[in-house]
Amino acid sequence: MIADRSRRSEALTPRPRAVTAPGRVLIVDDEPDVLDVLTDIVGTFGYDISTGINGAEALAIVRMTPPDVVMLDLIMLVMSGREALTHLQADHPNIPVVVVAVQVDAELALHLEALGAFGYISRPFEVAEIEEALRAAIVHCRGTPDHE
Repeated sequence: MIADRSRRSEALTPRPRAVTAPGRVLIVDDEPDVLDVLTDIVGTFGYDISTGINGAEALAIVRMTPPDVVMLDLIMLVMSGREALTHLQADHPNIPVVVVAVQVDAELALHLEALGAFGYISRPFEVAEIEEALRAAIVHCRGTPDHE
């Protein structure tokens, strides 16, 4: 009888929850230095990070392990960010894409929106801008059913 009570109390004892990352972010840029800086910055926010060096690699990674958010450089040699964005929106419309570009004017911003980008960050970027863009994208993706 006493053994049963100890088992019951053990079962009712709250166990510490595992600390989990706030989300998974795929960062894609063909410039190693920029990729390293973005990885370091995003890592400070606690996200699980994967990286790619071009649009084609990004599509392969998303098919294998879909992230919560993609940060995508606009200009890359193997497959441009625009082309990758088009494919991502067609195949994974519930994954928000934040485009990283050197300069985003009003015309480009409208074009990116038409292609389905969730948002954009202009380089040189501010740490707070990256943090806010990722937070908003994570909130958005978690509100969509059947997030892929």
